[in-house]
Amino acid sequence: MRKKRPPMRRNSALLTVIALGLAFCSGRAPVKVSVEIPGSAAIPRDTIQTLLLAGFYQEKPAQDFDVDAALVRYLLDEFKPKIKGTVEAAPVSWPGPQALSDKEFWKKIGAGRKATFLTGKAEFVQETRKALLDSGARDFDGPFKPRDPWTVRKFFSLQIEVVLIDARTGEPVFRRNFQETLNAENIKQTAEFAVFDLMGRIKIKLLRSLFGSERPLDRYLLIK
Repeated sequence: MRKKRPPMRRNSALLTVIALGLAFCSGRAPVKVSVEIPGSAAIPRDTIQTLLLAGFYQEKPAQDFDVDAALVRYLLDEFKPKIKGTVEAAPVSWPGPQALSDKEFWKKIGAGRKATFLTGKAEFVQETRKALLDSGARDFDGPFKPRDPWTVRKFFSLQIEVVLIDARTGEPVFRRNFQETLNAENIKQTAEFAVFDLMGRIKIKLLRSLFGSERPLDRYLLIK
């Protein structure tokens, strides 16, 4: 059954238009304020008694940095204060990408526990890119050394498919994709810092999708 949107969210755009129209007619400028609007939760956090962080499958793991371990460590610290139940690291040995959709695989690992696996797939990409800023800088005629028209930056991309799986049934109860990118001017930017930076952005969207975390929205008030 399709969920009905809360009246506040459904009518927010209409109320904003009406407020602006009344302000225009009265000659008074509206005052913009920021309010926290709760989102709809995909999974009530009280229903998760035990969250098992099983790690993320990677088709091409990074050679110089354990991305999966970093993600599990990050999520472990983030979820512990947000769930009343226990949060544990429970790494699995991946037989292949098909294991993510294998119900029997997760039922066997879950061993009848009343728990929820947090798992999925992850792809981390890091590249060094060179771009031409000003082609005219090379055609410099004078006693001074011409400015280098090239700039070098490091590009990072983190794409994660987050899946929550019922440990008793092996059925997925939540699945969503997230992706963030980072262009670092610091050529010495390390993969570890980039992953934590990108994961910080993904975390906000993930928690909002899972638990309906509040988000700031602008509203307008008319001052008489």
